[in-house]
Amino acid sequence: GHRSLSVCRGSRILYWLDMPRTPKKIAKLLGVSLSQVSVHVKTLLKDQAVKCLNPKAARNRFYARTKRGNEIVSYMKKEGRLDSQGNIIK
Repeated sequence: GHRSLSVCRGSRILYWLDMPRTPKKIAKLLGVSLSQVSVHVKTLLKDQAVKCLNPKAARNRFYARTKRGNEIVSYMKKEGRLDSQGNIIK
């Protein structure tokens, strides 16, 4: 359903924030719209899985995983739930 697609995309965004990246760069990497990435980044921020590295910037904000975000990705990899591209394995 819609929810699982949303979770999948959110996990891929989290996966690719292993280094500081802008939402625009993530959108390009994943082949999705910037607005879709922005929605997921907001959720990941709220969940404290990512942080903004330059919050005062009006544009080109860089985001990266927090310790919590790294733990989520590590857990999902360990459980065999993520492939090498950050996709959820059913």
